Amino acid sequence: MPPKFPPEEAWNRLLLADRGDDIEEFKEAFEEYAKASPKETFQTIEKKLRMEGCNGRIIALKREGIPLTTCLIDLQGNTNKKYLAQLITSPDRLSRASGKASSEAENFQWLADAGFLAHDPTPVCFNCKHKGHKTNECPEPKHDNERNIPLACQHCGATDHMTKLCKKGDYDRRNFRNRSQTCHKCNREGHISRDCPESKKDDRNCFKCGKT
Repeated sequence: MPPKFPPEEAWNRLLLADRGDDIEEFKEAFEEYAKASPKETFQTIEKKLRMEGCNGRIIALKREGIPLTTCLIDLQGNTNKKYLAQLITSPDRLSRASGKASSEAENFQWLADAGFLAHDPTPVCFNCKHKGHKTNECPEPKHDNERNIPLACQHCGATDHMTKLCKKGDYDRRNFRNRSQTCHKCNREGHISRDCPESKKDDRNCFKCGKT
């Protein structure tokens, strides 16, 4: 998609968004400027923002456990970057960011190997946890994953049925509901009249007086 504005206008819009302190507007203006100036990098744009005295900054963060289905990609489309690039509109947020560099100089250095988090269309194998092929094409032996371990019923511990289909669970729940109730047929606790083992089909008791 071609840029909406020429480089100079896109840059002025970025400066205007910085004064507005709206992170979404700042991100949108940043994206438009990056499109209008494809040779600009995180480092060159960050340097310009500093020279203009902007509150908006580009920071690089250390992040562990990037999902396999995503990647870190820079403004030129290069992937497999080491650090996560993030935009902020207030210097105060920099002090609260986790995994940040220890100094501005180190942050600037990290930006050379930073990228935005984006979806990665590369095939992913959830067996060996590597990219480049699908799970059913993995050359390694099949690993036992947690999702392949059958879930046990929470009521009886069996693995041949789900918890909601457990007959013992139904009985336990019924007992829990009825344990404080008295049967008007046999005067015993633990069940109600319709569940009484001594009741007859047409022999019903009055719930008020207990008579048949």
